[in-house]
Amino acid sequence: MDLKSQKDRLYASWNIHLSCNYRCPYCFFYGKWAKLAKHNRYLSVTEWVECWNKIYDQYGSVHIDISGGEPFTYPSFLELVFEFSKRHTLGIITNLSWDVEPFVKKISPVRVKVYPSFHPYFANIGSFLRKIIFLKDSGFEISVSCVGYPPVLKKLLVFKKEFENKRVNFSVQPFRGVYRGVEYPKGYTSEEKEIIVLLCGDPLAIEYQLEGKITKGRLCSAGQKYIRVHSDSSVFRCAHSKIMGDIMDRDFKLLEEPLPCESEFCDCKNEFIYLVESTGDG
Repeated sequence: MDLKSQKDRLYASWNIHLSCNYRCPYCFFYGKWAKLAKHNRYLSVTEWVECWNKIYDQYGSVHIDISGGEPFTYPSFLELVFEFSKRHTLGIITNLSWDVEPFVKKISPVRVKVYPSFHPYFANIGSFLRKIIFLKDSGFEISVSCVGYPPVLKKLLVFKKEFENKRVNFSVQPFRGVYRGVEYPKGYTSEEKEIIVLLCGDPLAIEYQLEGKITKGRLCSAGQKYIRVHSDSSVFRCAHSKIMGDIMDRDFKLLEEPLPCESEFCDCKNEFIYLVESTGDG
């Protein structure tokens, strides 16, 4: 999804549940899955459709990026996608470990995009690429991403060539976390930063995620034009904000105007584009 082209339309980033069939060591939730699962809210297709229909009635059609965990392990997820796409457009961030044929038969590529994330510790690149080609040939817009985890960083240069040989866009996001006692992305060596810059392909991501541009105090329309929905249905302006409410509440409302950023840095690629201006020295 080209976020810049739809900033006047509500965009929601929804972690539908914190559960996954992979155990990637660079995941935000690594080692915490059992604890986090207690906060997952599992509702019926009817209940979720009613919820997002209410949002539609208030704010019009929304673009919803659905992630997890792995969204395709959520109960009745294919049916949810089918129903949501009647009124909203969707982007699905997935490890692509599922059978793509039933998805292609049921879901329209006009309303739904697929954003596969490649995880070299678990996924076989040959099988992964075959699924991607099948989705592309079926009309789905595809963009593959991967985490720039230090132990596999140089291998990602090879993987990038394999994807591009199949005309599949492949980009790498800087790793955020701790590896061998070093905090990243600050801990990248000069050589590793060069690889990240080469693989990233997004100048804004480099500026905000890799270089750590200060954002505190700048006006941001997150909470007004963008929301982050957690697995328990709670809603936040962004990854660093306080809770706004619960999307299941009948009286849930978006903010009416931009507010200053409360975080020293904004490091989420979906969120820093909603910064609108500087309100001070930042």
